Amino acid sequence: CYSRGESFLPQEDITNLYLAAFTTAHARVELYSVLDQLGQAVLCCDTDSVICVSDGGGDPPLGDCLGRFTDELPPSDRMVEFVSAGPGNYGYLLSSGGTIVRVRGFTLNYGGSLKVDLEAVIRLVREDLSSGVEVTEERKIDRCKRGGMVCSGPLVREYRFVYDGGIVNFSNCTACPCGFSK
Repeated sequence: CYSRGESFLPQEDITNLYLAAFTTAHARVELYSVLDQLGQAVLCCDTDSVICVSDGGGDPPLGDCLGRFTDELPPSDRMVEFVSAGPGNYGYLLSSGGTIVRVRGFTLNYGGSLKVDLEAVIRLVREDLSSGVEVTEERKIDRCKRGGMVCSGPLVREYRFVYDGGIVNFSNCTACPCGFSK
């Protein structure tokens, strides 16, 4: 016999769509004001984060409160090298010798991180933008297209340079969004 658990009860209609829309819009306005303030110091940004070159002054406000940014690096560490192969697709080398790689849409577990590491991102950007790296997830759990069932099996994807949201200037390694004018 099937019974619905308590954690699956329907949500009450007490959510405020207008408040949610305002909060999201206000967060974007705050992000844009910080991007405007930082100017050419911005290396990469997403809807909720900014990676920038810091000279110690004019940095975005840091803190744990709403409207503040969080420094995700350890206090005694700093980035010494940064590379991006598109939005949500970047990596950096820390002064301590550690590396961080983030690729939207890829699960960089042990097997994936062996193929898509900082050196692979650097090689892709510096040497051959048209090539890619094949990444296989041996046991990917996903929904089957038919029947509404859950399937498990290998998933092969290609990691590659993707930047279709703007214009890339390869001569000076800069990118601007479509419609941007100085």
